[in-house]
Amino acid sequence: MRLMTLVLVLILHASWAQAQCKNETAIWATERDGIRHVVYGSNGVTLSSRVLFEEWRNSKLAWQVSASVTCSNGHSICRVMVPNASGLPGDAGQTVAIVEEIDQDGDGLSEWVVFAALGQMLYYAGGAKVVWYNDFKPGEFDRILIPNRYRFLACRDGGVPISDAEGADEPDTFVGSLFGIPELCRGFLASGKLVPDHDLSKNFQDGLWFMDDARIVGWEFGCDIEAKHSNKLDLKCYGEGDEWTESRSYSEFGPDTRKVGEVVLRRCSPLPRLGPSMLCKLSVSSIAEVRSGQFGP
Repeated sequence: MRLMTLVLVLILHASWAQAQCKNETAIWATERDGIRHVVYGSNGVTLSSRVLFEEWRNSKLAWQVSASVTCSNGHSICRVMVPNASGLPGDAGQTVAIVEEIDQDGDGLSEWVVFAALGQMLYYAGGAKVVWYNDFKPGEFDRILIPNRYRFLACRDGGVPISDAEGADEPDTFVGSLFGIPELCRGFLASGKLVPDHDLSKNFQDGLWFMDDARIVGWEFGCDIEAKHSNKLDLKCYGEGDEWTESRSYSEFGPDTRKVGEVVLRRCSPLPRLGPSMLCKLSVSSIAEVRSGQFGP
């Protein structure tokens, strides 16, 4: 009886979630041999959206790759551009596949998302160029391939990270150490949120807000740290519908102070030591809020 009740609750919850969800906040997934692949985007899988492909093993994030979407012919044909591991410059370093969204009942939520022959094309390009998490590593001859077909799984709710959709219950987390402007640190220590509450936003300056070991984030932009040198950061940035690369001057002053460009960032302390099981990433929903100026709930 309890099992039947649980199944009924899950069915009703899934139906309710699907009814409340649109492509902009949807998560699609495919699973095989206990390994789950998911895809979701800052604005669904459509024009100018930042799309994340992820692989999860034993409820832990194994790897992630950030892709972008372009559309043509009045948005009738869209393509996803995934960084590959070929090592080639320019466009050759990206694998392109046509995106097909299947919305069977026309309610604005695609039951299926298909990336035509993406896995096959990535195979011939050396696989996807991914970022590894939680001590997972590739095998010596592994080519990281992305599945072609995903089915609707769940809906992200506002500023909730995808880790919550996987059953975790953690605040916004970060990679390594967190350094921020004073307003950001005060808000994080008070609420556990990397994206500030709306009533704190009036105290925030334009420009850079915080950095960790993987990215820098500011007003309407975020940048992945591609390489860190003694005097500069090489960055891949995104914001306001665009993506670009740039370098910024960088300095370290002891263990507690960092300077990026002209912005001085202090360590947000005291902070708990992050265990290896924690999801070390900022959620796409939070990045989207930073871009748009819409802050967490």
